[in-house]
Amino acid sequence: MKLITYSVRVLAAALAAGLSLIAPSFAQTYPSKPLHIVVPHPAGIGVDVEARLLASLMSIELGQPVLVENRPRLWHFARHGSCRQGGA
Repeated sequence: MKLITYSVRVLAAALAAGLSLIAPSFAQTYPSKPLHIVVPHPAGIGVDVEARLLASLMSIELGQPVLVENRPRLWHFARHGSCRQGGA
């Protein structure tokens, strides 16, 4: 039983190693569209500034545009629910 488990682990490791050699050829075409970072807070606060710094570094590294979208309503819905609770 231990021999079967060991051989399955060795086979899985060999498969993972083989796939890692193929992956760089696929990675060259990604991303083909601009990336979007969605910030669930208003523009101009600390989270937005950090997201914009991250986007500029990612854009340089990937060679693709990285856009920051501020959607403050997402934070509100995540915290309070999409509809009002209660009688009001």
